[in-house]
Amino acid sequence: VNAGTTVHDASSIIRLDGYQALSTGQETLYSETAGTWETITVKLSDYNAIGSQIDNLVFVNDDDDDQTGDALFRDIKVFENGTSGADTLNGSAFNETLFGHEGDDILYGNDGDDVLYGGAGIDSLSGGGGADIFMFEADTAFSNVDAVTDFDASENDVINLSDVLIGYDEVSNAISDFVQITDDGTHSTLAVDADGGGNNFVTIATLYGVIGLTDEDALETSGNLIAA
Repeated sequence: VNAGTTVHDASSIIRLDGYQALSTGQETLYSETAGTWETITVKLSDYNAIGSQIDNLVFVNDDDDDQTGDALFRDIKVFENGTSGADTLNGSAFNETLFGHEGDDILYGNDGDDVLYGGAGIDSLSGGGGADIFMFEADTAFSNVDAVTDFDASENDVINLSDVLIGYDEVSNAISDFVQITDDGTHSTLAVDADGGGNNFVTIATLYGVIGLTDEDALETSGNLIAA
């Protein structure tokens, strides 16, 4: 299928040549080449074939079967979506973004530099190998305590709280008024005071098997904590 082509009643395997962005009307999956975005649209006639969304995409480089994506597929970004129920989403060796949405979800990025959104519910987030980003959003972060099972600062993993913190400025504010990480010698607790008052911390995640990250300022400086 070339860019600009309309496909009707396609089989379950579709070949896409060139660079495109797929949209089901709910979420968009992007591939990027040389900084240019192009779009095709996939329509499901009555939205019952695969539950009103594209659940999973796997990209294979037919030219050389190079799963590292060294050539054509190097910059592809894959988005995989959960549902309103309890989902288990597994990534691959590629860089992916996993959305748990509602429900108590299990997200595992496997290899690659992945981005994980637990969404609502009590979620378990595992980045796997690579430099992974654990995203927390204001709408859902305070509803439950998520489990981050393999945060590793030495692998350049990141906790992103930029959507959660209100009015934080790294020049004029102390990060410790907004974010507090404590440990019990075995695990760490991530707590947030959204407006930086410093007296209303709410636990949003447990970092399992992680200790020694209690210097929030150092984490921000190293890039392991994104606050704004």
